[in-house]
Amino acid sequence: MYLFRRIAILALSALAVAFVSFASAQAQAPWRSADTLKSEVFFGLRLPNGKTVSEDDWSKFLAEVVVPRFPGGLTVIDGAGRSADAAKSGNPVNPTKILVLVHPNVGDSQDKLGQIKAEYRKRFGADAGIFHIDAPVRIAPAK
Repeated sequence: MYLFRRIAILALSALAVAFVSFASAQAQAPWRSADTLKSEVFFGLRLPNGKTVSEDDWSKFLAEVVVPRFPGGLTVIDGAGRSADAAKSGNPVNPTKILVLVHPNVGDSQDKLGQIKAEYRKRFGADAGIFHIDAPVRIAPAK
């Protein structure tokens, strides 16, 4: 009986570890089954030091960093955002660029997005406001 309990406990423990590992992988890649993703990257243009990323600097960043990684096409939208600490900074609305990419759901796409965000922080400051969201999409054929 003791041996049976021990084996049962080990089996349940192994099952629990497998379930947690699977759940963790799903949380990291929830859209694994989607063929295509839409990623939106939000770039805060007002930097913590009070300066703003200029249109020239943005255009250069886009041409040198983003386009080589996603040459198939992209959209940039001008926006205005409010961060959680906007009241402290005295700037309730901050200029924002929203990069919209529709791309195949392949592993290197997330790596490329990470490289873009890292390069933005490198060029404009480690505290530059930047994040991205992903969602599965279906591309409807033109009629």
